[in-house]
Amino acid sequence: MQTGISRQVWALAVSSLLFTTPVLANLDEVSGLQAGDPPVLTEVRADGDRAAVAVNLANGFPVWYQDANNGRKYQLCLDSALTIVPGVVVNPCEYEPPMAAPPSFPANFGAEAIYWSAVAQGTYTSTGDLTNTALLVLGLEATGANEAPLADGSQAVFSRIRLRVDVPVAGTYRVTHPYGTRDYVIATPGGRAINQTLDYGLVGLDVAQNFLAAMPQVVIPLVEPVPFIPSINAEIVNLDGNTIGPFLEPAVAHGGVLNPANPATFTGGPITVGGARYIGLPFAPNPANPLLPDPVLQPVTGSPLGNNFFSIELLDPPVGFQLNPGNTVNPQLFQVDNFLLIGKLFNDGANLRPVANNDLDAAAINRSVSIDVVSNDTDVVSGTNAHGINIQAIAVADPLTAGPRAQLTSGAEVTAPPVSSSARGLITLRVNNDRLIPAQCRSPAGDDGDGSPYPCGWPDGERAGHLLSAPDRLGCALHRQSQWQPATLKPADPAGTGDQLLRRCG
Repeated sequence: MQTGISRQVWALAVSSLLFTTPVLANLDEVSGLQAGDPPVLTEVRADGDRAAVAVNLANGFPVWYQDANNGRKYQLCLDSALTIVPGVVVNPCEYEPPMAAPPSFPANFGAEAIYWSAVAQGTYTSTGDLTNTALLVLGLEATGANEAPLADGSQAVFSRIRLRVDVPVAGTYRVTHPYGTRDYVIATPGGRAINQTLDYGLVGLDVAQNFLAAMPQVVIPLVEPVPFIPSINAEIVNLDGNTIGPFLEPAVAHGGVLNPANPATFTGGPITVGGARYIGLPFAPNPANPLLPDPVLQPVTGSPLGNNFFSIELLDPPVGFQLNPGNTVNPQLFQVDNFLLIGKLFNDGANLRPVANNDLDAAAINRSVSIDVVSNDTDVVSGTNAHGINIQAIAVADPLTAGPRAQLTSGAEVTAPPVSSSARGLITLRVNNDRLIPAQCRSPAGDDGDGSPYPCGWPDGERAGHLLSAPDRLGCALHRQSQWQPATLKPADPAGTGDQLLRRCG
């Protein structure tokens, strides 16, 4: 039998996505740099050039991943509050930044974020009233390389298959999941006697900003340690070492209506709410207790093996012992058919560049001024414009290239120092002034920060260097006699509201 699982248990299961080496993955492609006329995001295959991966300016992680199943593209799911109807809110991503404010990288980003996940969990009672739990965690997640705290330059994306199964008696157990099957010989039964996690892209010398590591393409023969004790992790979860992919999805389409009083209307997918599109929602409002949402558990499709389930079977049971007496067809088999799904779909529809107006202000000697660089810009989402300005995108596109240029109204050029990976969003322009003169930070190409398909670079061919809203001129007029005066552009939001992006000059 399968019992109900509380929201707290499911939250723990989803959080176990976080945090192990290098495999023919069915993950197919990751977002690539723009090309063409008009320019569009390209696609980088698992065996492609890691330097060609396009990242989101807001956090330095890839814009999206996709598989070969149906071409859906999954972006990082960074929404923590989705309004279903006024007064009814759910968390569509199981994402909770450290502070009660919109996410910002890295200070208010959290230890991990999910592109996609599928979790199956259940309990079964064996002969002798032995209660056991079985957990399967599948996911593609963004975090810090080698389990280190998140920082710019340490971004890593990893794929995961995790098995944690309580075993009531000694014997041979066959574990089957959507991406493989494995037999485990258990000599010592007990809690988590089967405890295996296979991660690609999380730990290693070359995983930081290597966004292809999560979808390896070289099959590595698995060598079992001798003796093999399943409760000691050896990263063995199937016969061939394959990771996730294609992504599992709801087996049925969503009905198009969400009724907070009826949790059944939250099954199926994809689901569109407020312009955002999710492969499914992990939680539904609980009319009996609004503070404790109900997990949405539903059948899935997409397994490349046809295994759209998670099962444990005892192949050599002791005489008179039944693993799962509740299964009248095969009492030695426990199977979970329903999964909790998380995933936000990327909209790669037509996108227009923002209309970015000049921003200019003046600062007296040793004084500063704040400029809201997006308040006078326009980027309205419509049927012909898929993305508005992303106020989180406060960074240069590629921190590995040289920094942006600044140009004085007199025509003389100065070069900003390279923007280091630890200084995402901080651009320092040094200007030698003896009179009021605006320093012009130019970015004629424009970018609204989320991988939108139009040119992203400088006219002379550099790949990076543009500011968020692409003003023709963002000026900090400085008055200082015959000295080098730094004018720093950086995010400033002292109230912590996150509702506007400020760049501080002075």
